[in-house]
Amino acid sequence: MQLGSSIAREADKTIYTYAGPEIAVATTKGYTSQVAILALLVLDTMRQKNILNDSFKAEIESQIDNISSLMKDTIKRYDEYLNIAKKIQNDEHLFFLGRGIDYSLCLEGSLKLKEISYMHSEAYAAGELKHGTISLITNNTPIIAIATDDDLYEKTVSNIKETKARGAFVIFITNKDLNIEDHNDFADIVLTLPKVNELLQVLVTILPLQLIAYQTAKLRGCDIDKPKNLAKSVTVE
Repeated sequence: MQLGSSIAREADKTIYTYAGPEIAVATTKGYTSQVAILALLVLDTMRQKNILNDSFKAEIESQIDNISSLMKDTIKRYDEYLNIAKKIQNDEHLFFLGRGIDYSLCLEGSLKLKEISYMHSEAYAAGELKHGTISLITNNTPIIAIATDDDLYEKTVSNIKETKARGAFVIFITNKDLNIEDHNDFADIVLTLPKVNELLQVLVTILPLQLIAYQTAKLRGCDIDKPKNLAKSVTVE
């Protein structure tokens, strides 16, 4: 939303992201800045309802001060993202799996991959695996699985093991610090991210998905800033 745009004039309230111009059609910093604003709105709503306890508030404030540093460190892991891109660059089909907020991240990661690399990519809720998705898993089918929610971790891993049993090539993204024996029976590549409060975890977890899409598109010789058939604004109803 631009300052003074039609939608801004029509709205009763506006919050501008001030993220600067987005060069690529497939927006990345627009996504993260809007998620950050929504997280702050949640905190403010909790404060207004008097349900923001002191320990939670202290944890969030401490992590917010450090989140930009964690995001920068995550972005700098170029070699890991490039290695994953090399493994999937010649595939034409790829699936993302996750539960809860991780499923929402899968939707964004899948969108970015298909937008700029032109791979057929789909995101599925891991809990619905047996209702169709699993029939598409064949030998070496690439799966990007995300598990950052402690409450849903074991269930997600159980679903991933089902894909691995059918020959999938699994790229596992988590915020748990795992030993090799913890994952060598279900993951081919493990990407371990910093663990932060669930309200902020999305800001860290989305970055590898965006950068894997970037590196894959680059290896496939795609025009990343100007992907085919996409428009920067809504031009048709």
